[in-house]
Amino acid sequence: MRSIVATRILLASLFALALPLVVWLKNATPVAAATDAGTAISVTVNVTYVDPNANNYSGNSNTIVTVVQNAPTLTNVGSSGQTTVPGQVRTDSFTLTNTGNNASGSPGYFQVDSGSSSLSGAGATITGYTYTYNGSTSSSYSTISALNTALSSVNIAETGATSILVINVTYSIPTSATPTSISDTLAANVTYPGGGSGGTAWSASTSADATTAITDTVVNDARLDLALSYSQDGTTGAITYTIKANNGGSTGTADLQVAKSLLGASNKGVLIVNKIPQFAGTPLTVSGTLSVSTTSGNGYAATNWQIYTTSSATGAAGTWSTAAAVNTAATIPAGTTYVALYLTGGASGIELAADASGSTGANAVTAPAVTMTYTVGQPTGNGSGDAGAVQNIVNALWGDNQPTEHVLGPGIPTLTADSTTTSTITTTGQGLNNTVSPPGSGYANGASNLVLNQALGATGVLTGPCCTAANAAATGSYDGSVSATSNNDFTAVGFTPSSFIGVNSGTVAGTPVGNTTGSSVSNIKVENGVENTGNASATVTLSATAPTSPGGWTVGLYTNNAGAPGSLLTGASVGATSTGTITVASGTTTPYWAVYTAPSGVTTYTRYDATITATSGGSTNSTHNEMYPDYVAVTTTASVPANGCPSGMSLTPPAAGVCPGGTIQYVIDYRNIVVGCLSGT
Repeated sequence: MRSIVATRILLASLFALALPLVVWLKNATPVAAATDAGTAISVTVNVTYVDPNANNYSGNSNTIVTVVQNAPTLTNVGSSGQTTVPGQVRTDSFTLTNTGNNASGSPGYFQVDSGSSSLSGAGATITGYTYTYNGSTSSSYSTISALNTALSSVNIAETGATSILVINVTYSIPTSATPTSISDTLAANVTYPGGGSGGTAWSASTSADATTAITDTVVNDARLDLALSYSQDGTTGAITYTIKANNGGSTGTADLQVAKSLLGASNKGVLIVNKIPQFAGTPLTVSGTLSVSTTSGNGYAATNWQIYTTSSATGAAGTWSTAAAVNTAATIPAGTTYVALYLTGGASGIELAADASGSTGANAVTAPAVTMTYTVGQPTGNGSGDAGAVQNIVNALWGDNQPTEHVLGPGIPTLTADSTTTSTITTTGQGLNNTVSPPGSGYANGASNLVLNQALGATGVLTGPCCTAANAAATGSYDGSVSATSNNDFTAVGFTPSSFIGVNSGTVAGTPVGNTTGSSVSNIKVENGVENTGNASATVTLSATAPTSPGGWTVGLYTNNAGAPGSLLTGASVGATSTGTITVASGTTTPYWAVYTAPSGVTTYTRYDATITATSGGSTNSTHNEMYPDYVAVTTTASVPANGCPSGMSLTPPAAGVCPGGTIQYVIDYRNIVVGCLSGT
């Protein structure tokens, strides 16, 4: 117990006054700031005085005992704000120090005010709490309530700097988070229980909250933006591709162990991969060299790059080899399926520094840190000139900036940890083998825009008898006299009016003289074929002309419908001429029909010529349809080997005359007058 004795008080005229005297001893002895709770402070006032007769007196007052009460206080100091990226897990630390006065009383405890503590911004979510009290680490707690239950058993017997509780708040940031700030606020208090006995008893007391907020900043993680462009030689068709890369994120690109394992490289690195464009399953041939340039001012200061190649169909590990020395352009071997630009040598595992000023997002790199250029020969063969016959896309793989480094790249599952396992980056549809362009500018999945190319257009068309490429390309002489070329090939068909009988009035075999029909004949069907010999699908124009004599012939051009005429070709009509269009894929032959109507008055055993011309681009070709109204001509001749006339007869019989008993010899000649073969026979 502490005692306080008052200073002497002289009361010279106390008796004369006969009045009470009140004296205040204000702050006679201050209570120290850290005086322990329960400390009793005793005060006794001593008085000395003299009366008018010079008699001295002294006396003591009653003794007053005051007990020092609980005065719980604490400080709350937060850790420094952190820079973090979407998808990361972060921990903020709050250091609570007991600065109260409960040194010898019953132990107290810290608590967190759940109503005044919060986490806001970026959609971050608290995943748990841990604490460390005077260096001893706790378990993990999922809620403040669970944390407080644990803290209520942590005895705070000491005061000052030796009573320190560190509360760690761990939270996760969604991968979809955008740059923003996270405010992590923690309000804590300390409670001292009551204690003491008798005149030294004191009451339980809880401090006011000590509240501190930590501001963490969410920025974009590393982001590799790729832009692919091309130019094509108008004479040779050679295609030159240019690949530009830049880190458009807010942190540097970390290097990858998985890339090192894939290539068999000596260092970890960042990988930019291009599958050589293919046509018909075969990679196009790279001509010249693949060249690379880097710009340190745009984020790649290391300049330790190297070109790797493989002929593997999937880019599998163990198949890659260096194409040239470090920092050297490379000649790409024939049969190469993938080329890779490997970036290494960065400080502390960071290869491409952040340089958002050099990029406006995926597909648009304005100031590249790295540029790669190479040329391939144009594709050849059927379909090589079709739009999009050749497709090209560039992919990239790099590491993020999280405590556990993850593989970032197109199609890679979220939070795939970096490792020596390469299957995650060589699987179909992801990593090296991604074929999908980003859905929009700024989408940071490490894929370039998809570029579509084709060979320079080469047209060609053939039309002829149905229905194969060989028939369309057939040569012939439609009348047997003109030269046999692909423009003079032909298809011969016969027709006749119903119940009509063709009569040959000619007497010389092989030179028939036919009769004429008395009615028209419709639906004379001739099947032809058209072949596209160009390198791209084409719309072919077909123009048919009916025979011109006698007048009245008509023709119509029709599609093929299961071996029979279908609908009129696009744009076609029926008349003396018919012109329509038909689409034919490169390297294929498409059947079509010409349907004629013959007027009355056509002559049997006569060839009627009709032409069809196919046009595609600058290429043309013709075929002939030859129609015959009756085509087997019969000629009968007679001779008399022996006339049987009596000898000495006064009348000499004519050369063809015959007497009874004579012999008449008949010769019947029948022949197909069609030049070549009749269609269908």
